[in-house]
Amino acid sequence: MKRSVLVFGLATVLLVLAGFGSLAQVNLTAMPIEYCLKETHSKWRITNDTGQTVECEAEVAYGIIAWTGTVGPEHTTEARFTNPYYFYIPYPQVVTVILKWRYPGDTQWRGSSTKSSGNAVQRRDPPTITCPGDITVVRDPGRNGAIVTWQLQYSADACTCNPPSGSFFPIGTTTVTCTATNYSPIGTICQQVTCSFKVTVLNPTLRVIAEDKVKTYDGKPFTDFTVRYEGFLPGEGPADLGGALVFSGSAVGAVDEGVYEIIPGGLTSSNYDIVFVPGTLTILPYYAIGPAGGAGAFVDKAVAGGAGEYQGTVVDAIYRVGEPIVVSAEVLDFYGRPVTGSCGWVTLVQLVEGGRQIVWYFSTMNYNPDTGLQEVSIPTVPVDGKPRGYPSTGLPVGYYKVLIDFKNGSHEEILIQLLTE
Repeated sequence: MKRSVLVFGLATVLLVLAGFGSLAQVNLTAMPIEYCLKETHSKWRITNDTGQTVECEAEVAYGIIAWTGTVGPEHTTEARFTNPYYFYIPYPQVVTVILKWRYPGDTQWRGSSTKSSGNAVQRRDPPTITCPGDITVVRDPGRNGAIVTWQLQYSADACTCNPPSGSFFPIGTTTVTCTATNYSPIGTICQQVTCSFKVTVLNPTLRVIAEDKVKTYDGKPFTDFTVRYEGFLPGEGPADLGGALVFSGSAVGAVDEGVYEIIPGGLTSSNYDIVFVPGTLTILPYYAIGPAGGAGAFVDKAVAGGAGEYQGTVVDAIYRVGEPIVVSAEVLDFYGRPVTGSCGWVTLVQLVEGGRQIVWYFSTMNYNPDTGLQEVSIPTVPVDGKPRGYPSTGLPVGYYKVLIDFKNGSHEEILIQLLTE
């Protein structure tokens, strides 16, 4: 008599098979690795210990032949057994297998045995997993990296990531791989899917901004350059930077009036990406400004007796429609010489009730070599259609302001009352 042994999972079962007076063993062992594939079969291992080639047939329920094949002497064969009801039952189930064997050429089976897998075979949907998109963060204060966390969407018995969420990530880019796993009923891994994403930890950007400076011409270069910082993490400051702050650009050594570029630099850091932002130095002209009009005013008429008031302020001069308003000033440079270039702008604004203002005239002040003064004459009636926009009968009577803006930043205002002719 020959005997066969079936092994299901961790259990080994001895099959006693009819033989021709010799002892033969055919072992059947379940393969848990595919117990939970979403297929209509389960995978088994058949080991032939007879020393001769044998033919085998495996039958499952309802007389269905699940597998036929030959197994050589001292040889192991992996076989997929069809399971007619495997596809329909989602919970662990018993698979019963009837194993028959015979030698090649035999017409009768020499032995058979019926064995069960136990509650080991189960149809499972494959696990699913969705990783987050790539993550980019700025390093944590005081550290050369950052603690990074994330959320996963998955459907599986277990899910792990390497490195795990909440790990410390150094400066740079790290690939994270996450694995979702389904296990068979006996605890072996049956299905796994993975996804991956990148975690990038950056140094924060630190902006070192040259502050704009304004000075009046004094014949000396400007040296008091400064910067402000944008982007320090909490608890960190200029003391955490290396190098030394220096300035370059056209502003360094500039003396004459004009606008110059201030370029900061020299600072270094392994913990910040430093961006240097230029600023400007504006050197204004030096003006010694004095009124050159009547009675010490900037206009050619002084206040006459009985002058009006506007909102409690006495007017500086009274004009009648048809008379030009002549604005003049004595403007000297740093060395006491008359400024011969245009040194400012003059605007005539009508003051209207309710706080509104109407701009009627705008012009530059220009040097008059005959008088040595900066002058501009503002018409109150149009001549040959100019200035454009003037009423044909002249400016409306009322109160006006003459605004004088000099290029060195000085500002003057003269309150005018305009009367009829």
